[in-house]
Amino acid sequence: MSSHPWTREFDLALRKIDEAWHAIARLEKEQHRPQPARTRPELPEASPAWVLDIKYRADGTASVRINENHELVLPPKLALFLQILAADTGRCADGTISWKPADKVRAAMAEQPEGTPLSARALNQLTYRLRQELAKHGVHPGLVQYNRTKRAFRFALRPG
Repeated sequence: MSSHPWTREFDLALRKIDEAWHAIARLEKEQHRPQPARTRPELPEASPAWVLDIKYRADGTASVRINENHELVLPPKLALFLQILAADTGRCADGTISWKPADKVRAAMAEQPEGTPLSARALNQLTYRLRQELAKHGVHPGLVQYNRTKRAFRFALRPG
């Protein structure tokens, strides 16, 4: 019984196709795994702040001092957002202020004079803008925190 000359090449081709399908299946499986939170590797982890002082000015802007850093000026909406995130509504086990659910943060922003209801996207934009402003003034942007599991925000603050 002699085998056909193409049988060997055909079997080899089928094995290669099978290996390719398994590789594709592995890659698809990896794509559907939860991704870790994005972090900037060049920044060390943020230590909680111990002082936060917000003073509103006549024009609506706010002068903000975090720890011993020099004062920075925030627009009214960002200052209000920071004030809501830093409100001491309770404590976590590590002594930092508690998390605020995203829907309550949005409601608190809407309750303010001239406040408008915020969408989830608008809240994400405010978070981004506040982090950018802090970083621009030498304050660690990681102090503005979001917990995906809890769907909650906070300003990492350990009041004295």
